[in-house]
Amino acid sequence: MDGISLRPFRREDLLAYAAWFDDTEVVRRIDVPNADRVAHVMDPASPAHAVVATSATNDAMLAVLQYDDEPDGGISLLIVLDPAQRGRGVGKRALAAFVALLGSR
Repeated sequence: MDGISLRPFRREDLLAYAAWFDDTEVVRRIDVPNADRVAHVMDPASPAHAVVATSATNDAMLAVLQYDDEPDGGISLLIVLDPAQRGRGVGKRALAAFVALLGSR
């Protein structure tokens, strides 16, 4: 969707994702995920999930969207944008792709 693809978060994404937390604006808004949180999100039996928004042309990580399925059928959503992508409309496009993904399930 609009140059954005979504795929599941993979263990090999952790290093690049962790580097985003070197950015003061990211850390100001979001706590650095600890090992327990990462394990929870990576567990297929967990109500927590994570997808990566990538560039449709080269699979570069643009954002991570972590969401928890809620008992009422809704979700809680956290979007972490690669700091280098700020101001380019990537967050809006990633959110639109995510909404389309949810609509298809």
